[in-house]
Amino acid sequence: MPEENTQDLQPQGGITEGVQPQQPTQPQEQDIPANEGAEPAAAQEIAAPEGLVNKDLWDAQKGQLKTDAVLEELNRQTKRAEDLRQKLSKNGQLPKEAAEYEITPAEGLQDIIDVKAEIFGDIKELAFKNHMSKEQLNGFINGYMQLMLDKGLVQKPLSEQEAKAAREAYVSEQKKRLGAQADTMIQSTVNFIDAQYRKGILDEGEKAALMRLADRDAAGISALNKLREMAGGPVIPVDNSQTDALPSDGELLSNWGSYSDGEKMRILQQRQKLGRPKHFAE
Repeated sequence: MPEENTQDLQPQGGITEGVQPQQPTQPQEQDIPANEGAEPAAAQEIAAPEGLVNKDLWDAQKGQLKTDAVLEELNRQTKRAEDLRQKLSKNGQLPKEAAEYEITPAEGLQDIIDVKAEIFGDIKELAFKNHMSKEQLNGFINGYMQLMLDKGLVQKPLSEQEAKAAREAYVSEQKKRLGAQADTMIQSTVNFIDAQYRKGILDEGEKAALMRLADRDAAGISALNKLREMAGGPVIPVDNSQTDALPSDGELLSNWGSYSDGEKMRILQQRQKLGRPKHFAE
């Protein structure tokens, strides 16, 4: 038999060239020295957390906070905060909570300031947040409401007699705006609304809405009166000279010949803009 060629089985100079297998070795036994007579090692200290500013509160041996020291520091800081709040109040007593504020209206503002109003709960919370004393909050609220009263932004409630007189004056003014036929226009408007309701054209809500419009002012009556006329009702002459700075139709007719063509055009345009009837009311 030909001699076997083992050359192809040998490494060809690759990455394992010269590297031989290692034989496992047995570990050698070593004597363990005895600790007899040796001093015990000191306990290892545990560093305080980085976030702890006051390191005196940390017990490095136990690796925990010192309970008594922490409580003492907490009480000290609480008292310091309370003292600071009292200093910030500068004037009067600072409450411990918002609910302790008491709002007392000043003389003449009892009917303006409703201490039970919900908004005052929020105001108390805001005052407490900004370290206001009880006296400061009362002074601010009374001063602010007096300013609003002086500026005419709020009004004192009227007595029953004052309210009646005010209503009568208002109605008189609105009738004056409607002119000499005011009572007829008002009555016709009320009749018109009621008739549409009885016919089923208006429901109760719509009737109430139109009555509120009629009751509001002269403009409401005038608008509804025009709708009534559009629905076929009789025309009621309107004298708007009290409010629109334009003479009454009777005066315009009597002086019509004296107006220039430009003035006549302006008058007609203004009448149309003001919503007067198409035909002059003599």
